[in-house]
Amino acid sequence: MQSTYPYNDKVTLPANPTRAADATFSYKFSGWAPAAPEYVTADAEFTAQYEYVRAPVTETDGLLFDDALKTALANAHKLTVTINTDSGSLLAAITFDKTAIDGFNTNQTLRVSVITPADVSESVRSDLEKAKIFRIDFGTNNTNFSGTTAKVALYYEKSAIDKIAGITLYYVNGDTLEQLGYNYVDNYVVFETTHFSDYAIKSVLGLSGIYWYIPIIAILIFAIIGFALAYRYG
Repeated sequence: MQSTYPYNDKVTLPANPTRAADATFSYKFSGWAPAAPEYVTADAEFTAQYEYVRAPVTETDGLLFDDALKTALANAHKLTVTINTDSGSLLAAITFDKTAIDGFNTNQTLRVSVITPADVSESVRSDLEKAKIFRIDFGTNNTNFSGTTAKVALYYEKSAIDKIAGITLYYVNGDTLEQLGYNYVDNYVVFETTHFSDYAIKSVLGLSGIYWYIPIIAILIFAIIGFALAYRYG
């Protein structure tokens, strides 16, 4: 696409140019480079930048970052990889910026899986008994994002008690747990990290199964008692 603007005219670039999907990626417009000035003052060329969205991969297969994929991503502004469980349910989505993509070592496979407390250090195992623990592995790229970060979205559907009491996200750092900040968006716990490791999502109350409902039942009982007393003595 090419447009001509006379000198000093107002520059109006398309707000949302599109790029057709292919067998490997779909594309989301993410902006113009460089940013367009308000008015024409000199010759300039602006390039539409796209986030490359990879078709979902499974937790077993993962995504092999080989020479062919690196070549295909040469003009990618961002890359988002969605990982599903082998049965097809949602698991995670990870987004890398161009700096990270350009710095990747090849022949590394990005994988995400859900592990059990038995798979982490014994010193934190009991603290994570009721947690959902994710392991993210990307070979030597686990700690190599070329000075930038990766955006991680872990699928976690809140229970009824989670919606009331909240959840906590931890970085499982060997023998210790480090609490991380996050946003909760569309059933995903979203955060940024400089490296991949194990991450745990845990209900603030640390309860599971039928025990999630005990605090709710207790609250209802106290509310009923309070209402009854107020009615009796009111």
